[in-house]
Amino acid sequence: MERRYLKLQIQSNGAAKCTQNTFKCTVNLPPKWIKEMGITPDNRKVVLSFYSEEEKYINISKFETENDIKKENEVLALLKVRKNTQNSYAWSIRIRWSWVKEMNLTKEDNLLIVSYNNDTKEIIIQKANK
Repeated sequence: MERRYLKLQIQSNGAAKCTQNTFKCTVNLPPKWIKEMGITPDNRKVVLSFYSEEEKYINISKFETENDIKKENEVLALLKVRKNTQNSYAWSIRIRWSWVKEMNLTKEDNLLIVSYNNDTKEIIIQKANK
């Protein structure tokens, strides 16, 4: 399992109609992992699953069919993709604010451990303990 430390980007939403405590929370993901998962700019649907057991974490897996979404803690999401200058892509995913709060992540305490399981082709996001 490959593991990296990444920072969660937390930005104010900025929309006038939003409540004060609404934020956009984004994680940039390694392109190598996205490629190994078989995700492309034309097929970038993923399933986000939130697990709030003792050790809270978010799981990202490739969306195949509607049957992939089985539990209420799972949602369908689109990876954001941006083409770089060298014909490669930068990938990111937006995380639900309610999940970020439950993981006790803040703008100041935003370090994550992001792991890739090559066997299951899944990405796991956890809060890093400082």
